[in-house]
Amino acid sequence: MGLQIDLLPDFVKKIKDNKTCFVKKFTTFEKIYDFNSLLDYIEKNDPHINPKNNGDFFKAVFQLKQLEDQFDDFKFYQNFLREVFKYKVHEKDGCDVFFSFKSGSGNSHIDEEDVFIIGLNGKTLYKVFEDSTKYYEIDKGDMIFIPKGTPHKVISLSSRIILSVGFFGKND
Repeated sequence: MGLQIDLLPDFVKKIKDNKTCFVKKFTTFEKIYDFNSLLDYIEKNDPHINPKNNGDFFKAVFQLKQLEDQFDDFKFYQNFLREVFKYKVHEKDGCDVFFSFKSGSGNSHIDEEDVFIIGLNGKTLYKVFEDSTKYYEIDKGDMIFIPKGTPHKVISLSSRIILSVGFFGKND
């Protein structure tokens, strides 16, 4: 597998301390994740596609759920993160892909799980509301950790595809 991960000890500590953490160039991968590969997967597998908002099709955000067993790379990331951060297996853990065809903005929200967001294609801005509002621009290969219960907003700066690796189980 041609995946490489760069996660320095300072980042590991910050995540273990349950703090939002942004890692520029967290990973490199050989596989291309673009709209052609995404549409090819959809055509071959006919998965349920969950639109996250109503309105204009091209401004909508779409979600493909539980893809960890469909893509070796995604399973690799899930296993790596589970092992490093000692997450217990939970039935709701999973790797979801979110994609949109145009720039746009979602609603502010709070996730029930710890999420690791990895950029696969395009640019996405994460606005995180903690002690002060912080902005993180996610490009291909970048990663942001957002602890459960942390309010945030997602803004697509271009067409984009991101991987969300979520953990519901408690970590030690």
